Amino acid sequence: MEQTGFPPHGGEKGEVRSPNPRRAHISIIESSHRPVVKTFRWRNDAIEKQHGAQISKGRAMTVEADTAADLLRVVEHLGPKQALALGVLSTANQWIPLASTANAKPGEITRTLKWFSFHEGPGWCLFDIDTDDMPDSLVRKKGNREWWDVITELVPELQGCEHLVVPSSSAGIVPPSGVASEAQGLHVYVKLAKASTCKELVQKVYDRLWAAGYGYVKLAKDGKQLLRTLIDKAVASPERLIFEAEPIVLEPLVRNPPGKRLHPGPALRDIADANADSVSELQAEAEAATGNAAKTQRRKYVDEKATKLSKEAGISKTAARRRVTVQTRDRVMEDDDTIETAPGKFEQVGALLDRKPGSLGLPCPVEGSDYGTSTAYFHPADDYSPVPRIISFAHGDKTFFNFERYRRLWGLRWTDGGDEAQGVAPQTADDAQRSLSAHVQHAIREEILPAQRKSRGKEGQGAPELLFSASVGVDKSSVIDENVPLTLAQGKRDLIVVPTIELAEERCTSLSNLYGDIAGVWRGIDQPDPNQRAQKMCLRSDAVKAARGLGADISAICGSKKAGFCPYHPDGASHITCGYRQQTLRNKSVVIMAGTQALQRALPKGCKKATGWRPAELPPQVWTQLELLDGGPDAEIHSEPYSDRDFDLAIIDETDPSAWIEGAEGREALLLSATRSNFANLPASPEKTVVLEFIDQLGHLIADCDLLFPDSGFLANFGDNLRQVLAAIWELIPDVPKPAELRQLDASDIRMAYAEQLALRASCLHLSHILKAFENAIHGQWSHCRHVEFHRQSSGDVHVSVQSRKDIHSALADVPKLLFDATAQKELLAGVFPNLRQVCDVRARDGEGVRRCQLRDSAVSMTALRENPTWPARALLLASVVERSCGKTGLISTKDLMAKIETGIDPEDQLETGHLGAVKGVNRFEDCNGLIVCGRLAIPPSAAERTAAVLLDQDILPTGAKHFPKAKGYIAGRKPGTGWPVETDTHEDPAANAARASVTEDQLEQARGRGRNTRRTVENPIIEHLFTNVPTHYPVDATYTLEEAQAALSWPTLLLTSDAWVADGAGTAIVGVMLRAALQKAQRRESLYRLLIGNPAFESPDRAAKWRKDQLADNPELQRFVDRTDKQFVNRAPTVDILYTPFPIHDFRPVRAKVQGARYYAQLYVRTAPDQTPQDALRALLGDLAEQVEIECG
Repeated sequence: MEQTGFPPHGGEKGEVRSPNPRRAHISIIESSHRPVVKTFRWRNDAIEKQHGAQISKGRAMTVEADTAADLLRVVEHLGPKQALALGVLSTANQWIPLASTANAKPGEITRTLKWFSFHEGPGWCLFDIDTDDMPDSLVRKKGNREWWDVITELVPELQGCEHLVVPSSSAGIVPPSGVASEAQGLHVYVKLAKASTCKELVQKVYDRLWAAGYGYVKLAKDGKQLLRTLIDKAVASPERLIFEAEPIVLEPLVRNPPGKRLHPGPALRDIADANADSVSELQAEAEAATGNAAKTQRRKYVDEKATKLSKEAGISKTAARRRVTVQTRDRVMEDDDTIETAPGKFEQVGALLDRKPGSLGLPCPVEGSDYGTSTAYFHPADDYSPVPRIISFAHGDKTFFNFERYRRLWGLRWTDGGDEAQGVAPQTADDAQRSLSAHVQHAIREEILPAQRKSRGKEGQGAPELLFSASVGVDKSSVIDENVPLTLAQGKRDLIVVPTIELAEERCTSLSNLYGDIAGVWRGIDQPDPNQRAQKMCLRSDAVKAARGLGADISAICGSKKAGFCPYHPDGASHITCGYRQQTLRNKSVVIMAGTQALQRALPKGCKKATGWRPAELPPQVWTQLELLDGGPDAEIHSEPYSDRDFDLAIIDETDPSAWIEGAEGREALLLSATRSNFANLPASPEKTVVLEFIDQLGHLIADCDLLFPDSGFLANFGDNLRQVLAAIWELIPDVPKPAELRQLDASDIRMAYAEQLALRASCLHLSHILKAFENAIHGQWSHCRHVEFHRQSSGDVHVSVQSRKDIHSALADVPKLLFDATAQKELLAGVFPNLRQVCDVRARDGEGVRRCQLRDSAVSMTALRENPTWPARALLLASVVERSCGKTGLISTKDLMAKIETGIDPEDQLETGHLGAVKGVNRFEDCNGLIVCGRLAIPPSAAERTAAVLLDQDILPTGAKHFPKAKGYIAGRKPGTGWPVETDTHEDPAANAARASVTEDQLEQARGRGRNTRRTVENPIIEHLFTNVPTHYPVDATYTLEEAQAALSWPTLLLTSDAWVADGAGTAIVGVMLRAALQKAQRRESLYRLLIGNPAFESPDRAAKWRKDQLADNPELQRFVDRTDKQFVNRAPTVDILYTPFPIHDFRPVRAKVQGARYYAQLYVRTAPDQTPQDALRALLGDLAEQVEIECG
C-alpha cells in the first residue's frame, strides 16, 4: 500500500505499543484509493469547491501527539489520501488494515466506535469555526479580532490552554483577479486533560456562546430553522474524519495559505456550564423571531417543488403539494422524485438507485447547486449504514434523506456480529435434526445406559439429567421417537411427558405407527374420555379434587369391594362406567402423560409396571437399525425386565419453570386474620397456643415492616422456635375423613360438610410453607426471603403469600431423564433437576420460504393491548390482509385480547387462533401461510426475582425497581451483521433475568415458531408479523413503526378488505356510505371495526368529507398510505403493500359514484367477479345503501 509522506513516529516497522495513558494521541486514516482532500477549480468565473472522497478502504494508525508542536508535525506530514480522527486505536505506531463494515474481513477494522474511542488519558478536542452564514449584526461584533480570540474572551477557561490553530483548506485561495477573499473557517485543536470529555466540553462552549449573544437562526431553503453559533457541534466524535492535508488547487487558481499557529500551555480540564434556562429562552426567542420568515420560505419551497413535480409526475398539484410537504418534513424521496446530481443535471431517484453508484458528491436535495455543488453525499451501503441514503452537510448540519424504496430497512444498522460471531452457526432444519439425533444417541449410549447399569437393582445415585435444546421446528418429537428403541431394546420402560393431551395422542399414534402397540396415553381425571368425548375420564372429578383438599386420595371416592364402589366404578351399579378406572397401561413399554404434574405426583396404579411385564417386541427392521447404530452388547435382545422400577427413563418434551411453583400470589393468598380465626376456633391446647403466638408475632412484625417481603432483620426475631411451631401445626392438621363418608357426597356436599376442616387444613399447610421458607432463609443466611410476600389492605389486614418449589416425586427422582426444549432456561431448571447438564443447543435457520416483518419501536405491552380498544380490530384487519394475500392465517396474542378477537371471527374465516403462554408444542398452525403474533407477555422485576428465588431456593437481591433496566439489543436483519437497535429488558442477576426471559422472549419464540418457519419452502411459504420489538432468534426482512402500523390498519384498509377503495380528490363525501357498507359486510366484526372510525364519518356526507380530510391532515402516515394506494390503482398495479404484505387488487375496476344530490363524482375502485361490471359490483357491495348513491354508467 502506498505511503504518502508519513509518519515520523513509526510506521509499518515502528515500535508497536498501546497508547500511553499519560500522553495525548491522535489517529491517521489513509485511503487506498483516491485523494480525500477538497479540490478547488475555476469555473464560470467563480471558485468551485469539490469535497473529497470518503474512506471505505485503507489503513489506520494511532500516533503520539502530546504537544501542539507534535500535532503540527503530524498535520504538516499528511498526504492527499490522509485525514485525522480524534479517537485512538488500542495499539499505537502500527498500520492496521481498514475496510467498510460490509466488506471487513478478519484482521481488518472499521471506522466505527467499535474500534475508535477517545483516549483514556489526555487528548485533543476540535473546535470547528465556520461563520459563513452568520448575520452581519454578529459579524460586526468581531471587529479586527480573530474569531478564536472572540471565543476565548467569551469563554475565559480556554485562554492559555495548549492549542493549535489551523486555517481552513479554502484559506488563501487566489483567483485570477489576484484578490483572495477572507476565509471564515478555522480548526482549533485544544488539548484536554481527559479526552473523553470532548463532546461535553464542545456542548458547553456552544451553550456559552449562545448565552453570550452569539447564537442565531439560519433558514434553510425549505424553511427549516437551524440553530447556529460560532462553532460546529458535530465534530466531537472519535471516529469522524478531519481533513487537514493541503487541498488540490487547479490552475489558474493558486493558494497562499496563512500560517498555522501553536500555543503551549496547560491542558483544558473543564468549562463552566451556561445557564440552561437562559440558553433555551434565547433559542426559543430566535426561533420565534424567524418563525414567519420560515413559514414563508417553506411555503415558497413547497409551491415551487410541487409545481415541478405535478408536471413531471402527471399528478394533481394538491397531491404534489402533499407529497412535497411530506418530503420536506420527513426527508423521504420516492423513486419518481427528481434529484439534482450535478449542477444543472437532474435525474429520477429511481434511476439513481438502479444504477447503484458508489459514494457520490451532489448538491443538497433541499438547497440545490446554488448553495454548493457537493454539499451532500449519496452513500450506498457502507461502514455506517447497510442502507443507501443521502447525507447533506449544508449549513454545517448533518441531514439524512431516506429513500421510500428502502422503507422496510429504515433504521437498520451494522451490529457487532450475529450468530456466527457467537460461535453458533444455524443449520438447515434437516441438518439440525440429524445433529440433534446424533447428540441423543451418543448421550444414551455414553451416559444413560452406563448410569442405568451402575444403579441396576438399587436406587440410582446422581442419575443424569440431560438437556437438549433445539430450535422450534427441528422436530424434536421425531428425534425422540426414533431413539426410543435404544432403551426399549435393553428391557427398559420409558415415561414420556408432553405439555398437552393432544400432543400425547399425537405421540402415541407416531410410536404405534413405528413400532406397533408399545405405547399408551394416561389420561387424568379431567381429561376427555376418548370413548365418550362428551364426558370426562372421571365423572366425579370435582368430588375427587374436593376430597384431595381434605388430604384424601382418589381411592376415597372410587371405593373398594369391601366398602363399596363409586356408582361409576367398572364394578359399580351404573351403566355409565368410569373411563379413568378402566384405563390400564401396566403392560405398555412406553407411557405418555400430559402436564408437568405427571412428574410431581405419585404414579397412578394403572400406569405402574405390571408384575408380569415383559419388554416390547420390536419390529425386525428396528433391530437392523440398532445394529447399525451399535453392533455391541447394547444391541442385544432383552426379554426380561431391566429393573424393578416402574420406569427406567423419563423423557420430558418441553419444560415450564413456572409449573414447578406452588402457592397463591398477591391478594389471592390467605388473609392472616382468617388464618388466625381458623386456629382460634379450635379447643384449647398447648399446640394451639404456640401457633396463635406465632401468628400474632408475625402480624406485629409485618405491621412494623415497610418491605414487601421479610429481610434478615425481620427473620432474626423468630429465634429457634420455628421447629416447635411447625410441630404444633402438624399436630393440629385435621384427620382425613373416612372414605365411606366421602364416597356418597358430591363436591358441593364435601365442601359444605367439611368446610371447617378444609379451611383449617389449608391454613395449616399455608403456615407450614411460611415456616419452611423462614427456616431456609435463616439457615442460608439470606438477606431477604422472597418466598414470602406481604400484601396489605387498607383495613390494616394483610395477605401473606408464600410460594415454594415442587419437587419431582420420589418414584422418579433417581430415574435418568432426557429433557427437550427450544427455549429452556437451564439456570432455572437447575433448581428442579440438580444434575442437569446441557448437551447441545442446535439452531436451525429459516427455510427459503420465510418472510418476516416486525414492529421496531414498541414492545406492545399487555397494558397497551388492554387499554387501547382498537387493537382487536387492527389485529383482525391484518389477519384479513394476510389471509387474502397468503391463505390460512394464524393469530396469537394475549389471552384477554384473543377473547375479544374471537367474538369477531366467522366460521368461514381461514383463521387459526391461540394465546401467548398456551401454544407451546401446538402443531395446528403448521399449515398456515401467515402468522401474526400481537404483543408480548411480561412480568415486573419483583416477580422475576421471586420466581428465581423460589425455584433455586436462593437469596436473590431485590432491585426495588418498578421496571427492568434496559440493555442494548438488536432485531436481527436478514443480511448478516445487521440489525435494528432496540432497548431490551434485562436484570443483573442471571437467574432473575432467566425468569424474566422465560415469560417474555421464550413465550414469544414459542408463539413465533408455531408456523414451523425452519421447514418452509418456496412452494410452501409463510409470512410472519411480530407486533412487538422484542428480538427473537430469527432475522427480519422488514420493520415498521407503531405509527405506520396503526395507519396501515385503519379505515382505509377496512375499505380494501371490503373490496372497495375511495380515491383522493373530488366527491369524497361518499366515504361515509362506503364505510357503512364495509361495516355491513363485516357482520360479527362491526362493533370492533366501528372503533376505528368514530361517529363523525356517519353523521352526514359533508361531515364525512371533513372527517376524512381531517384524518389525513392530522396523520402523515395515514396520508402516505392513502397516496401510495392511490398511486397503485392509477398504475393498475396487481397489489398494494400493507405492512409489506402484498394485498391483491388486480381484480379491482374503476367506477364513479356520488352521494345523491352531491355536485362531484368520486373515483372509486371495486373488486369485481368475472363478467361482472364495476357498477354491479358496487351495487352488490352497497346493498340497501345503493339508494343513497348515484352511480355513473360505464
